[in-house]
Amino acid sequence: MISPKDIEKQAARWYTNFLRAEIRNEDFFPKEVRFAKVRPAQITARFEELHRGLLRLRQHSKEETGAGYLVVWEEVNSHSIGKNLLPVSIQITERADYLALLSPELQEHYQQFTQASALLLREFPQLKEWVLSQVRRVGDYGSQWPNLMKVCRWFLRDHQRDRYYIRELPIAVPTKFIEQHKSILSELLLQLLPVEQVDATFVGNREHNFEKRFGLKYDETLVRLRLLDATLADGIDDMAIRHTALANHPFGGTTVIITENKMNFLTLPPLPQTIALWGGGFQVHLLGAARWLSARKIYYWGDLDTHGLYILSQLRQQFAQVESLMMDKTTFDRFYTDDHAPPISQVSIDGLRSEELSLFHYLKESNLRLEQEKIPQWYVQQQLDSRF
Repeated sequence: MISPKDIEKQAARWYTNFLRAEIRNEDFFPKEVRFAKVRPAQITARFEELHRGLLRLRQHSKEETGAGYLVVWEEVNSHSIGKNLLPVSIQITERADYLALLSPELQEHYQQFTQASALLLREFPQLKEWVLSQVRRVGDYGSQWPNLMKVCRWFLRDHQRDRYYIRELPIAVPTKFIEQHKSILSELLLQLLPVEQVDATFVGNREHNFEKRFGLKYDETLVRLRLLDATLADGIDDMAIRHTALANHPFGGTTVIITENKMNFLTLPPLPQTIALWGGGFQVHLLGAARWLSARKIYYWGDLDTHGLYILSQLRQQFAQVESLMMDKTTFDRFYTDDHAPPISQVSIDGLRSEELSLFHYLKESNLRLEQEKIPQWYVQQQLDSRF
């Protein structure tokens, strides 16, 4: 025999579709509750149990409580126990009855949903399909919607790209509100903003992707730069520059040395028409936007291990002319001192040349590593002198 709790569970399973019907202004009721009908043979065999179940079913029905499920009864005559009323249909006939069967949490959610969806669709009717696909989340965000809408409204009407950091946006919301709600704001703005106002190359929720996608300033990765030729320096030979500024500010000279390790960067000697870059862990793809590097001779000097060769490969896929410095088998054999690197996962090394590819597999086999700081300075100077 179906119980009142079973009926409430069925009602809860309809909740998402119920919310969608509300948005579409569709008739959702009456709804039939599924249950196994009582067979005549069960009446005699389980009479006491069935009697208690039927009593509970009636006591919690709309007939007794004034709201909830409605039971349609049918009189059944049994030779052994006489006439009995059994349920043949259980229905929920209207919204108020349905809501009465939901848990207090879902009832509260429904109130938040109705208020939020009305607010949203009145101002942003173009969000209807998004709301239909996210009905539970619309209710989940409840009281946050007025502030979420303030942010959306500002981006639609007043936003100027690359003018503000998130914390200085002139929007009357709590200081950290946008940072705490980047995920849902990103979804909303992607629906609302014209495509030309969104940088679609930044997908997902990686750090600063929200800012990059919607044209906000952010704490950018700095690339440290040394001018190794005094004629290029103009009094300043060591600086840190935002990677986007580097992309738009070509430096003079004909040669660029990119180092993975800071000490190698700091100890590079004066070299004619040369600048050195050290990003302190920056991803090489950040340099791809600095297209002026395409016109420079580029050397990469990294650790002699699979990770260093992987970075070389990635950099060469950005700039095909990249040459390596002291990342060869001869250097490895001469100075290797039994160090090991962490294993590397499956990565793309399409940018490696044949000798570099052979070295990559040799190092990977036993996770071997030669850190470039262990190469003596006299050898570094010797290698630089042979190229400059």
